[in-house]
Amino acid sequence: MATDSTGVVTVINRTAINLLDLGGIALVGSPIEALEGRAPRIVTACRDTLMGRVGPIPSEVMIHGRDEVIPVGLTVVRLGHDAEEGGGVVVTLSDLRSIRAMEEEVRRLDRLAALGRFATAVAHEIRNLSPRSGRESTISPNPSRPSARVMSR
Repeated sequence: MATDSTGVVTVINRTAINLLDLGGIALVGSPIEALEGRAPRIVTACRDTLMGRVGPIPSEVMIHGRDEVIPVGLTVVRLGHDAEEGGGVVVTLSDLRSIRAMEEEVRRLDRLAALGRFATAVAHEIRNLSPRSGRESTISPNPSRPSARVMSR
């Protein structure tokens, strides 16, 4: 998506239309503020960049769709070096749902690996508690006393 120097949207691609859930809304020719209800952080980032208050803004925003909240990578870059040149902004939106799903899968696998390590440690300790050769020895604190005995199973 891109705007002119006044913040009017000049072009928008299909991905941005889908991510912003614009459907039949014609955004080209409208001020960027038309997105205020759907994506206020995008509007703020565009306005701040147009006013020259900030440089390129890479961030992550959440867009509220019909059925879900969509994590979106957002980058806003000014066209031209300063506000006097009259350039607009270019807004790049990246759908981060697949990346977030992969991160969640990695966290799930890490939890399973930790559970496996725990189960292995417990099994090792249980094995250490059981007799190794089928014999159990009980030795009194003083081995010279007759109470020392060896029991076999």
